[in-house]
Amino acid sequence: MDNQTVFINLEYFFKLLIDWIRKIHLEDIIAWIIRVLNALGPFIKFLSFVLFCLAVYYFLERRKIDKKEEKQLAKMVREASKVRTDAPKNQKWEKVLEHINSDNPNDWKAAIVEADIMLDELLTVLNYHGDSIGDKLKAVEPSDFDTLQSAWEAHKVRNQIAHEGSEFLLTEREAKRTISFYKAVFEEFEFI
Repeated sequence: MDNQTVFINLEYFFKLLIDWIRKIHLEDIIAWIIRVLNALGPFIKFLSFVLFCLAVYYFLERRKIDKKEEKQLAKMVREASKVRTDAPKNQKWEKVLEHINSDNPNDWKAAIVEADIMLDELLTVLNYHGDSIGDKLKAVEPSDFDTLQSAWEAHKVRNQIAHEGSEFLLTEREAKRTISFYKAVFEEFEFI
C-alpha cells in the first residue's frame, strides 16, 4: 500500500453547510417554533401550575416542621438544664426574688435588670436572634409566645431603669408588677 496522504477538503464541507443554511428560511423556522409552542402551551401551563402548587405545599409543610422542631429542641434544652437536686430550680430567679422582696428601691431595680438578663437567656435558648432583647422579641411569632406582651411590658421598664438611671422612680408596686410579667414568661416556658 502506498503512503498516500488523504486530505479533507474543508472548503467543500463549509460550502455544503452554507448552501443548506441558505435553503432554510427564517420565517419557516419561526413558524415551526410557534406551532410547537402553541401545541405545548396548555401542557406547559398545567405543568407550571402543578410545580407552583408543589412549591407552596413544600414551603408550608417545611415551616410547620421547623416550628415543631424548634419547640422540641427548646423543651429538650429545658429538660437538660433542670437540676435533679434539692437546690432551687433556678438560682438566678431566687436572686431576683431576694431583691424584689427587699425594702430597698435599688434592689427592686437590680431584680428587674437580673430578670431581663434571664429573659435574654430564654430567648437565646428558644433560638431567637438579634443584637438586643428588643430585636429578639421582634423576631418572635405571637402565636408561639403567649406571654409576648408581658415580656415587652417588663422589658420596657428595664429600659427605663437603664436609660434614666437614678432619676427613674420605681415604686414597689410597679417593681412587683414588672417581676410578675417576667414570672409569667418564664413559667410559660418552664424556665423557672
